[in-house]
Order: sequence, then C-alpha cells, then structure tokens
Amino acid sequence: MKSIAILQHQSNEDEGFIREWLKHNKLAAEKWRVWQSCEFDDPDNYSAIIVLGGEANVRDREKLSWMQQEISWLGDAIAKSIPIVGICLGAQLMAHILRAKVVELDEPEKGVFSLELNAQTNTLLGNRFLADFGYLLKVIQAHSYRFDVPQNSLLLASTQRCKQQIYYSERHSLLGIQCHLEWSREKAIQLFPNEPSYLEMTAQDEKVAKQFLFQLLDKIILDK
Repeated sequence: MKSIAILQHQSNEDEGFIREWLKHNKLAAEKWRVWQSCEFDDPDNYSAIIVLGGEANVRDREKLSWMQQEISWLGDAIAKSIPIVGICLGAQLMAHILRAKVVELDEPEKGVFSLELNAQTNTLLGNRFLADFGYLLKVIQAHSYRFDVPQNSLLLASTQRCKQQIYYSERHSLLGIQCHLEWSREKAIQLFPNEPSYLEMTAQDEKVAKQFLFQLLDKIILDK
C-alpha cells in the first residue's frame, strides 16, 4: 500500500491518535508542514490523504500562498477520487473546494459537546459507519467557522450549536470532520489552558471518540 500523506497546518497541532491507528495497521505516512516551504507531490503517489486542522481559516487563502497551493492540490486529489479525511480546517477546505460555503459561527464552539450521530444516515449507509456506537458521544470542539454540507454529500453528525459536524461524499471518497476526535483531553488543555470545560472529557469519553475515529478511518481509507 502506498504511503498516506498527512497535511499539517501548524507545529502544535499534529495527528494525535491517528499515529496509533497508523501503527496498528502498519501504514506508512509522510507528514507535510504546509505552512513551511512545501513541494506538493503528485496525489497519485499516495493511497490516501489526511488534512489536519489549524487556526487559519478558508478566508485567509488570499494572503496565504501555501493555502492557495494546498487548495489547488487537494482539488486535484478530489478529482482523482483519492480517499481524503479532513479535520476541522481540513474539512472546511474540502467543503470550499466542493463549492460549499464556509462561514463564521455566531458563537465559537470550544469545549466538550455532545455529538449526535445521524440515524437516517446510518440506515442509508447500511450501518457502514455507526453500527458499533450509540447515537450520542462526547467530543472535543475548537472552531469558530463551520462548513455547509457539500452537494451530494451526507450529513452524519451534529451538535446543538453547530449542525454541520461530519459529512461524507461517497462520490469523492471524502470525509469531513469538524470536531477533534484525534485529540486527547491533555492535548486540548495544552492548546487552550484557559478553557476549563475540556476537563469534562472523561477517559471513557475519550476512548469512545477514539474508537469512532478509528472506525471512520477504517471505512474511508482501508474500506473495511
């Protein structure tokens, strides 16, 4: 299997629990620090792409040359139906490429929130994603922008504050995740030490969120 490309947008926000998933599945990965000098290789050289989050947003593309390059490269990868998982900013970038709106929230969603999985989507996909889980889990959030669900994509999950949390495009082999399933509680506290609500994330909450992430990665990247 070819390597997986991981696109990182800032030094303190890495792939987190995804490292564990890669190791478990004996998968090789190349991490690109796209805000530094980065040569974007041919997307065909990779079996899948994981696009991480970051403090930048899609509106910054006009002043960030690396983001313009990244958007162009991801557009090429999407056109070639290479499996892509985007997280937070990554999901917003892919939504933008698919001509969906990315807009600022009235109030940032930061802390621990209940994520409600979509029962109708579960039925439509024949239990493809949600069979091993109930319909409600606790997840870590840290975003002030949100995406509209791209055309011909399915909404898989929502929170009360932000309905658009996870979308799936079978046509493009693409999954966008707004919440941070890849972060541990400790990572969230390290990034946002003045946000006490991250302390509400229990060890069991973290375990379930990580299992959900691993199942999503299995389905999109390994087609298990």
